[in-house]
Amino acid sequence: MAGTNDFSIAIAKPGKTIVVEFAISKVIADWQLFELVGNQRKRSWDGRTDDNLADAVVIDPKSFVQGSSLGWTIVLYAPPGDIDVVVVVDVRQDGALLGKKEITVSLKSNKSQLVSGAIAIQ
Repeated sequence: MAGTNDFSIAIAKPGKTIVVEFAISKVIADWQLFELVGNQRKRSWDGRTDDNLADAVVIDPKSFVQGSSLGWTIVLYAPPGDIDVVVVVDVRQDGALLGKKEITVSLKSNKSQLVSGAIAIQ
C-alpha cells in the first residue's frame, strides 16, 4: 500500500458485518466508498454529511472475494474563512475496531478539497 491515507484490516469474524464509518467535523462533505477487485470496481456506496442518513456503510464480509480492497474519497467544502477539518474513517466488526485513519485537512476559504485512501482487506 502506497498512500499516506491507506491502512489495512484483518476480518476477525467472517460471519459478522463490517461497518465503515466516516466522521467529518465542521464542514459539509460528499463521500464515496467502493470495492475493488484488482483494478475493477465491483460496487460502490456514497453519501453526504448534511442529510439525515448515517455516514456509514454496512457490508457482509462473505461478499468479499480474494483480492478485494476498499477505496474511499471525500470531497470537503470549506465555508467562508480558512478552517482545519478532522476526517476519520474507521472500520468495525461486531463493535470491535479493525482499523482507523484520522486526518487533519487545512481548507482554504470557499474552496473544496479531495482526500482519499484505501483499505486493504486481509
